[in-house]
Amino acid sequence: MKIELDCDEVQYLLNLTYELTGMQSNSPQIRDYILNNVSQLIYLAELSNLKEYLTLIHNSKDEYHKFLSAITVHTTGWFRETEHFTIMVDEVKNLIQKHNRKFIRVLSIPCSTGEEVYSVALILNSICENMDNIDFIIYGFDIDKNSIKKCKNAVYLKSNLNNIPYQFHKELLLGENEAKDYFALSKKIRSHCTFIEGDIRNCSFLPQIENLNPTDDQNNIFDIILCRNLFIYFDQAASENVVSTFKSIMHENSLIFLGHSEKIDAKKLNLMHIGNSIYKKNLDKNTINMEEKVECIAVYSCAEIHKIKPFTDRIQKEFKNFILINSLEELKSPQVYKKIKILIIDSEYKTQELINFLFQFIKDIKKNFILEAILYPNSKSKQSLSAFYESQIFKDFHDWRDFEAQSSKIILYLKNLFLSLEETTFDSNDSNTLTLKNQKVRKYLNSLLPQFIAIGASTGGTIALAELLKNSPQNFPPILIVQHLPHIFAQEFIDKLQQTTGLKYISPKKRPELQRGHIYLADGDNHIVVKKYGEKLQVEPDLSPAKKELRPCIDILFDSLARTNAKGIGILLTGMGDDGAQGLLKLMKNGCLTMTQDEASSVIYGMPKEADKLGASCFSGNLYEIRHILNSLKIK
Repeated sequence: MKIELDCDEVQYLLNLTYELTGMQSNSPQIRDYILNNVSQLIYLAELSNLKEYLTLIHNSKDEYHKFLSAITVHTTGWFRETEHFTIMVDEVKNLIQKHNRKFIRVLSIPCSTGEEVYSVALILNSICENMDNIDFIIYGFDIDKNSIKKCKNAVYLKSNLNNIPYQFHKELLLGENEAKDYFALSKKIRSHCTFIEGDIRNCSFLPQIENLNPTDDQNNIFDIILCRNLFIYFDQAASENVVSTFKSIMHENSLIFLGHSEKIDAKKLNLMHIGNSIYKKNLDKNTINMEEKVECIAVYSCAEIHKIKPFTDRIQKEFKNFILINSLEELKSPQVYKKIKILIIDSEYKTQELINFLFQFIKDIKKNFILEAILYPNSKSKQSLSAFYESQIFKDFHDWRDFEAQSSKIILYLKNLFLSLEETTFDSNDSNTLTLKNQKVRKYLNSLLPQFIAIGASTGGTIALAELLKNSPQNFPPILIVQHLPHIFAQEFIDKLQQTTGLKYISPKKRPELQRGHIYLADGDNHIVVKKYGEKLQVEPDLSPAKKELRPCIDILFDSLARTNAKGIGILLTGMGDDGAQGLLKLMKNGCLTMTQDEASSVIYGMPKEADKLGASCFSGNLYEIRHILNSLKIK
């Protein structure tokens, strides 16, 4: 049974709800939720109207907290919106590996009854278990005292176990006897989680967090903030005020996760939307606005529209300046191609006429990025039509057939690519001026008789490798290459590289001894490693799991070379991330000459930058300078 409220009581109650929680009751569902809950409380308190109940909650703290809980929506669950957790894992690893973050701080607000907080804790614990000296803390914050109490108890129904991935069950304690229907979180997981009661709108949680650990001057600065399914109940002004507060407690490159149906004005709030209701605070480029800083992103495909619609719809949603080009005649129009910053070519519709035009296009429009991609299920990579021309045109290759599962990563890749293209582009200056002045390089040139040249590359690497190794001498030391690209493109890339370099290729699957005048790189879904047998060096495939989600991985090749104690050359070229940086450092410590592509000539100055920060590079220069050093090596 419930107490019926008249129109004035209903309006007063809805206004009071807004005043106390900020929650609007525009929808019939929210309105009915509040009215039914409060009517039930009045009945249980054995009162006859709202006025009597308001007097009760004024005089009783316990009843007030029941009331507050009744007018608060408790939407939560274990591992909700799984794509958020996938992105979170990538970004946390990036913070640790690229930004040297040793302590990860997360804020969940509102945290409701704790399922979200403990989901994050289980994930972060699994990351930190495999890394040295990395720790984390999660603060859960909610206006409802009863919800906070349940968070601290950390006891939940076993019926939820199916929503928790099995690999995390080792941190769950299953109840027995009278507690047989429940489970609890382990003490280890609970130790990373702190829960606080307060109102998000008045920032009351900030002093409380500071007081928990006053000696830590970073304890109220967060790497990740989860605020999911709150703003759907707030008006725009309240939502923007909360986001402004979040920005004041975020690191550079921190992330805000909202609910999948929530959206804020990223441009107005100086945030970068990276897709899936995830926003990044990015100060590296003075908070670049994508739509204003770039011309446009274009997709060239002649496929039936329904085949690529999921892909193009998402790109169009994320990038205001987007063009879908479905004919070569349209692409050839100066009004179109002069606007293009990034051009995605559907691999299925690559023709010789298209390749000829693109080769001229890259000459006319210098600051652009062309990549080849497989865009939809049942599509296949088309074989190279002209190895020389294509090696000059395509700077990256992607297999995006499973777009739905990859969408957030793809959007983040494209947005980071836009940011990187704001840097100075490659300039082919005279190669002889700076190179031999470097004392470290001179020392190696005078004494080193290299047994190998090992090169790692990622985004932009296919063109960089073709430029660096073009028309290589037949007596060059054996060249080992790891280029990040889907293995479906590997054979095509190998064919192009053989033609542009003039060197022979032998598959690592044959486990050959390293020979001069040859190149070696993975031709399948595997790493490559070098092993020493007596005085001979032999390259082999390696089927160990992906490292840093990469296979082949540059660090695995470089590490294997360091273990042989062979002396040679290590080179790290353009690319996102930090793969190869640690391996290059090991090569340098082992007596090898190590080099990185400089910022001005890199398409993405990511991997070389990380190596330079580690002090792993003896020389940093453009491709012409690095090639000049290679030409100056002592060779038998």
